[in-house]
Amino acid sequence: ESEGRKYLTPCVDIELQRTLRELSFKGLKLCIFTNGPRAYGLRVLETLGLRRYFHDRHIFGVDSIRPYCKPEAEAFLEVIKRMGTTPERAVMFEDSVKNIRACKKLGMHTVLITGNDPTGEPAMRAYKTKGGDAPIVDDPSVDIVLKTCGEIRKKMPFLFRREFIE
Repeated sequence: ESEGRKYLTPCVDIELQRTLRELSFKGLKLCIFTNGPRAYGLRVLETLGLRRYFHDRHIFGVDSIRPYCKPEAEAFLEVIKRMGTTPERAVMFEDSVKNIRACKKLGMHTVLITGNDPTGEPAMRAYKTKGGDAPIVDDPSVDIVLKTCGEIRKKMPFLFRREFIE
């Protein structure tokens, strides 16, 4: 068992499952982009039980976007190009403020995911692995703050109307 996998458990958030299913049915293209290898992203989605919500062509790893990686603008632009959209029509959900800032500079809408306990010991351990990139909820590049993706329906109803700006 890998170090990271021991922290993953299947997603039992029924609201998140319902939200992802409905957004897919509304025609929104859901995408995953990890700075890990694509195989890692696939394993995480499988372990969480969320794989079925993401088309195979919409799962990107750093090895899919070479020679670029987050937070380089070229990496995000390549994903956007492959998704067949524009930055202005994209919403980026991230736990990394440096990635949020890069996406905002490109014109993307940004959502910061803080986690339920962003100052707790597990969160602090995770931030250390990301160079201390802890969430800054009042950063000007952050459009919306969610504790978890299960809050999408409540805090972002405009997505279900296919509108990206309230």
